[in-house]
Amino acid sequence: MAKQLHVVERSRRCGKTISERTRMYRAVHAACRKNGLDDDDRKAMQVEICGKASLSDMTVAEIARLLDRLNRNSKAPAGHRAHIGKIRALWWSLFWLGEVESSDDRAIGAFVKRQTGINALRFVDHKSAPAVIEAMKSWLDRAGVAWPDPANMARTAAMNPGFTATHGDRIAVLRAINARLGVVGIPAEIVLGQDGEAFGLTVEMLDMMIRDQGAKLRAAKV
Repeated sequence: MAKQLHVVERSRRCGKTISERTRMYRAVHAACRKNGLDDDDRKAMQVEICGKASLSDMTVAEIARLLDRLNRNSKAPAGHRAHIGKIRALWWSLFWLGEVESSDDRAIGAFVKRQTGINALRFVDHKSAPAVIEAMKSWLDRAGVAWPDPANMARTAAMNPGFTATHGDRIAVLRAINARLGVVGIPAEIVLGQDGEAFGLTVEMLDMMIRDQGAKLRAAKV
């Protein structure tokens, strides 16, 4: 009984602190929803920031640091996160080539952690992204993707309005998939080097072709 009274009295004395922690917990969960982070992502961020996976183990100052990070991420312009899309695209290329078994962010996150020590894909910033991207491109190199030479891409872009380096990368991946399927060359829709002709395929169309051919390759491996 004495112990219970002590706890009640302590709660009364610390009521302001308890209320503040509750407010901060709610703010953390609201910021996570805004950023599209699930509980596992939140815990990974907490471990990265202060080494604690549980909010209840964190001090008020540590929770404030977590909120600062969450709010900073939510204000970041879309272009600042473009590297995340690049990393996902490269991982999907590995998936369609049959080099990895899972295409989800958890699998990418495991690779990211091995390369950088960062706990999840969402926490990769523009400074750490190049190491991840280069490691994936090297892996795709070994898988048979012949990345286009930048000088050749510049000449091709000059002759084909609308053609970009992203198109060139997608075509390189498609060629590698087709080679594993025993398909020689590239689809007839892809015509390069025609002076003054507009390049008609969008990146989305090339992605669809990669998915179609990649699905055939993965099915053939089962």
